[in-house]
Parts: sequence; structure tokens; C-alpha cells
Amino acid sequence: MGAFHYHLGLVEFTMSPPSMAFLEAVRECRQPELGAGMDEDTQVRVAHEVFSLFHEMRHFVDTFGTMGGLALFATHIEILKEFVALGSYVRAVGKGWRLPLSAWLADPETQGPVRSFIRRAKAFDIGSELYIAPFEPVEVDGHRDELLVEIDYQAGGKADAFPMRYEQRTDTSHRLLTVLFPLGLETLLEGNAHALCRGFVEEYFPPAVADRMQHRSWKVTLKPDDDFKQGTARKVMPYMVTDLLITRYLQQHGIREFPRSIVLALTDQVLSECSLRWEDAGVNMAALRIERVGSAFVDVLKAQDPRRLAAGEVVGKPYLPKVHEAILRGFEKGGDWETVRDDRSPLSSIMIWESYVAQQIIVPLLRERIATKSHAFSTTEGYLPLLNKIGQAPARVANGNLILSDMPERVAQAWIHVTMLSETLRQLIHTERYVFCPRARGIVPGLSSVNCAYEGDCQTHLRLGCGDFRPGESREDEPNCLFEDTLRATGMR
Repeated sequence: MGAFHYHLGLVEFTMSPPSMAFLEAVRECRQPELGAGMDEDTQVRVAHEVFSLFHEMRHFVDTFGTMGGLALFATHIEILKEFVALGSYVRAVGKGWRLPLSAWLADPETQGPVRSFIRRAKAFDIGSELYIAPFEPVEVDGHRDELLVEIDYQAGGKADAFPMRYEQRTDTSHRLLTVLFPLGLETLLEGNAHALCRGFVEEYFPPAVADRMQHRSWKVTLKPDDDFKQGTARKVMPYMVTDLLITRYLQQHGIREFPRSIVLALTDQVLSECSLRWEDAGVNMAALRIERVGSAFVDVLKAQDPRRLAAGEVVGKPYLPKVHEAILRGFEKGGDWETVRDDRSPLSSIMIWESYVAQQIIVPLLRERIATKSHAFSTTEGYLPLLNKIGQAPARVANGNLILSDMPERVAQAWIHVTMLSETLRQLIHTERYVFCPRARGIVPGLSSVNCAYEGDCQTHLRLGCGDFRPGESREDEPNCLFEDTLRATGMR
């Protein structure tokens, strides 16, 4: 129904005609009508579609209006600038790229600047993944009652997880199990957005539809030879994790109910302090310090008085308003995108997008935070006025169509350029041999609707076989396009 792409600030949603009509009625403060004969499954689908925009925009707000989100954006921009700088170095010394990067790093002949960048790029890739924690949950036997556990991360280290208890029943068996769900930035943002939208669904839809939004049970039809193992883990979604964590904590104190608004307030307090940042690790090392978001959430929760939580009160930390004011002052000192010296280079595009986001998105969000004493972020009633003020995300995909028209033309071009650089770098870190054009391979939602060719058009070039890069290989008919320009600018061509 929808998605938010952190590094690109891209909101994606799908909406059918009935859902669009429903949303229009909500915006006009009219009572929406559910279509005659619409069964419960269809109503659930409409509810998901209608509020997917509110849901994904909440991710947008939490990414650009909290320290936790801003740290991710800032480190991503920094590594892109280093990527472009390395391209200039590689071109200057006349050495091409080698894949995989691990082999290039292991070669004793590889130059120092290349080694430094590869280490930092890999540190950012692993560090940001641990921070976001978009991992698959793990299913284990029996019930576990802790608030927080650790699970292994495939690239090394540990990640926080919440043990979600389930029962698995068939006609002939009964099994207790626990799903260890990763508890990082993604899970906190999903819980925040879902708590918000559940309130809207309860207001506009029948109780049965609202109950389905809790994702507490599923009915699964299995063939005789199907394996139950990890079947529940594959079904569990992140939307209710923080809600259930709070529920378990309060139940330990004899409290059975709490206002859903405390999910927003607790999450905002955590996101106002968590971050990731570079640290000096010495020669031949790269270190990105990552806050344990799950541990921070549990710490904030345990610091509260359970009785006050049950009454809907979350006590804030007195120093946070000063922190937000300092962050705002720092961003206000920067110039808008028009002050960037623009030579149409990749670096110019990165700086234009960085400046536009800072002045047109981050500064307005932080000003609203300070003006409302953070109520715009920590309460349901504060969020809707905030959403009306900031409008829609400037980069969004609606029903498969990329929309950038809310931005000045040069900023839209910069966003596409940054997207191409970002996806190229991501592939370089993970690939063994090839790098594919994000436009040609449909890697970025909606980008297939954009012509990235400077001469001719992408569809014509695609029919001739463009769209990939192999180090040491070239084609006579390489198109003059943004992907090829990116390869040249970063020293790969």
C-alpha cells in the first residue's frame, strides 16, 4: 500500500478510486461513505490505502524532524560527497574501479584514499542497517517474557529485539512460540505511524475493521507437506511491536490499558536523542557509533511512572527543548539551495538537495516542534495541523507515478542525481561484478517514468541493451545519459 525510502526522502503510496473519494471527504471534513455492499476485507483494504499516505508522511516527519532521523540523513549525504570526491581522485591517478570492493581493499597496491573510502562506505552500510534494523524476525520455541533480548546480526554484532508471544494451532497440534522482532529505527517509526492511523480508522470505520489493524492473529492454509518452521515469523509485521512492548511493561505493574497517544510521546522522546555519528578509530579503521534504539526505548519507558503512563502522561526530559533550539539555529545558518555554486556536477546536486531539505523541510519542522513544545510530534491532535502546514513530501510516488513537480526544476534534477549516486554506491558495496542503472532495472519506485537520457530517450536505449556497468568493459553505443554521467563522475568509466 505504501513505503518510505529513508535515504531518498521518498514517500510511496497506492490509492484506488474508492479510497481517493474517501480521503477527499476526510479532507473536506465530510463524513465519508463506505460503498454499498463493501465487505469487510474490502473495507480493510480501503482503510489501509486511505491512511497509507498519513502513515508514510509520519515517517517523513519523524525522519526530518528528529535527531534520530536527521543523523541518518546527514551521514548519508556525507558519504555521497566522499563518493564523488573519490571519483575525482580515481580519475586523476588513472586507475579504474575494481569489484568486489573487498578484493580492491585487500590488494596491497590499492591507494590510501581508496582504502579509506571503502572502509567508511562499508561502515556506513553496516552501521545504518543496524540502526534501522530492517531484518527478518526469528521464530523460537516457547514463550519468552523479557522486554528486550539480543539477536545476532549477520555481518557481526548484536541487534535489539522484542519477544512477541504467539500460539500456533492446527486441527491436531498446539505450539507456544516467540517471534524475536528487531527493534531499531524502522520498528519505532512503524509503531508510531500505525498508532496514529489506528485512531483514524477507529473514527471512520466499523469496529471489526479497526480490530483487524492490530495484526494479532492470522489464518493460514497449509498443504500436508508444508513446514510450520518460521511461518509465524514471516507473517509478523512491525506495526504493533512498540504497542505490545508497552503493554507488557504496564501489565507487569498491574495495568491493563493505556492511551495509545503514549506510543507517540515515548517514541518521539527516543528519536530526539538517538543518533549515529562518525568517531575517530585510528589509522586504517572506520567507526560509526550507533545508538541502540531498542535499548533506548526500553530505558525511556522504564524511567516513566507506570500510573502516569496509564493516565496518558509521558514526562519529557527538561533539556530536550534546548537541544532542539540548538539544532534549529545550526540549520538556520545555512543558505537555501539557490546559494549553492552550481556547476551542474554531482557534488553541486548533492549540496543543492542538502540545502533544499535543510531550509524547506527540516527548518519548518523544527520551528513547529519548538512552537508547539513538541506536541506536533508527540500527540495525535498536534500531528494533523502539522501535516496541513508542511503539505506532501516533495518527492513522492502515487500509483506508480513519480511526482517531483512541487520542487523547483533544478532541485528535482538534483534529487534524481542524488538518487542515482545513492543507488550506485549501494550496489557497489554489495555487488560482486555488476552495477545496474536504477532507471533501467526499476530499482527506485517511479523512476521508470523519468527520461534520464540527455540524447534520445531511455526506452529506445533500453531496447538496445543499455543499463549495466562491468569494470573494464565498454560499449560502442553507450548512451549519453545520467547513469553514464554518474559512472564517469565517480571514476568508473
